[in-house]
Amino acid sequence: MTFIASGAVATGLLTLAPRATLKSVSLIARTLNLDSAGTQETSDPSTAGPTGSQHRGTQASALTDAGRRIFNQATGTNKGSPAGTRDKNGVYSRLITNHSSGTGKSLSIKAGTGMDATGGANSHSGGATVGGGTLDLSADRAVTSGTVALTSDTTASDGVTANGSTGRRPLALDAIITWQGGTLVTNNVWNLALNWVGLIQPTSSDTALFDNTANSNNLAPNIGIIPTSVGAITFASGTTNAYNISGSATLTVGSATVAGITNSSATNQQFSVNTVALGISQTWAVQSTGNLSLSSAVSLGSNTLTLSGSSTGVGSVSGVISGAGTLTKAGSGTWTLSGANSYSGTTSVSSGTLLVNNTTGSGTGTGAVTVSNGGTTLGGTGTINGTVTINSGARILGGTGAAASGALTLANNLTLNSGSIIELALGGAGAHSTLARTGGTWSFQSNQIFTFIDLGATTGAYNNIITDLASDPGTSNWTITNSGFVGTFSFDGANIDLALTIVPEPGTWFAGALAFVALSYTQRRRFVRGRDRL
Repeated sequence: MTFIASGAVATGLLTLAPRATLKSVSLIARTLNLDSAGTQETSDPSTAGPTGSQHRGTQASALTDAGRRIFNQATGTNKGSPAGTRDKNGVYSRLITNHSSGTGKSLSIKAGTGMDATGGANSHSGGATVGGGTLDLSADRAVTSGTVALTSDTTASDGVTANGSTGRRPLALDAIITWQGGTLVTNNVWNLALNWVGLIQPTSSDTALFDNTANSNNLAPNIGIIPTSVGAITFASGTTNAYNISGSATLTVGSATVAGITNSSATNQQFSVNTVALGISQTWAVQSTGNLSLSSAVSLGSNTLTLSGSSTGVGSVSGVISGAGTLTKAGSGTWTLSGANSYSGTTSVSSGTLLVNNTTGSGTGTGAVTVSNGGTTLGGTGTINGTVTINSGARILGGTGAAASGALTLANNLTLNSGSIIELALGGAGAHSTLARTGGTWSFQSNQIFTFIDLGATTGAYNNIITDLASDPGTSNWTITNSGFVGTFSFDGANIDLALTIVPEPGTWFAGALAFVALSYTQRRRFVRGRDRL
């Protein structure tokens, strides 16, 4: 059989029976979900009149012509024949089969039958069973809800990702719909099907794709005052268009089938809608050199937002993040939070760098913050109100690391576990970044490790590198990991001071290494000549 799916299935289940085969199904317009629970499949009717008849205990209405049959199955009483427009081969478009009553409704297409949506959009709310005919979903919302089933010995071709093993396998497919924009008064109107390729606006089950299709007049897609939902948003690799997703309403991102925001381009992309709400836990990722910036408020609900990225592109959220959910920093890249955030869940830094640069409130909400694993960093110039734990190999950075200034302020307990690292930037004339305490109990290691970012460091005093401590933490065994740096730490009654006594000059170690090699070569030649004279 042939399965044509260039159109839309809005909600429902695509179910494979045993021996059914999937080969690269490509769904352009909607989402089909294949559930392992399966669906009720219809037996092949041997008789069916044009007004419908009962077969093997199933009430079915049927339209037939030239060996093609279109059935609408329902439990209970006969619901009557579906209405629609039929061509000379018995293929129907504008098919309407959604009934007002009854349960277990299903459109059943058997071998030699067909339903074609090219002549006009079909509307069927009871799903479909396909057992050898042709199901063409090339118009918008050809099947709007229910179950789509492929029975034994049928093949679906053209592009899918399947998970599971044998028999009825879990399967999730989402449509990718590209923004093209409008003309004149329809420029940048998100909630208009005409502005999307295929004339289909993406829904919560779809991915909205932004690439170079739109012209320069359509780079600010605007949802206006209409609360809008979409599954995922992707800025495609190679995109040179710089978009700003805008509007005064809430844009909800994510569903059970697809979720997240990704910038795969080398171009900076922005969101300035009033609020971005998470429909489900998801990841926002920066995967290239382009930044991803959100000035929108972010509503987590009870979901987890993972901020990820593995490139030089930086992600940032300057709007207020609220809700009961949690936040995770993953990937080797950097994300910055600069809002007075109020979310109550935890913040976990498991990879890369999270910079907290808020000017009021707490950059990480009210929950606890944990930094784990080697190479992870929590830093910034803002304030954190929750407790902070730095585990082995992880770093807490005063400032952003880009300048020998700025303070990261902690208003609660700080626990520096064994192997944890304090990182500060040192410049010339005693300039430095700072860790500042305004509350809570701070617990240091007796051999606390420090790493300095050298931005022109010199010998001399760097006072108040850590401020407002409640008591002397004991600094005599604190260590510096920078090669060639020698210094001592001291407590002045409230603050920690650093006295650097040795700082390697630029190029000193390279010159020293060359001198050592030359000396070794000279000594070896002397030794050889002396041996030859013996």
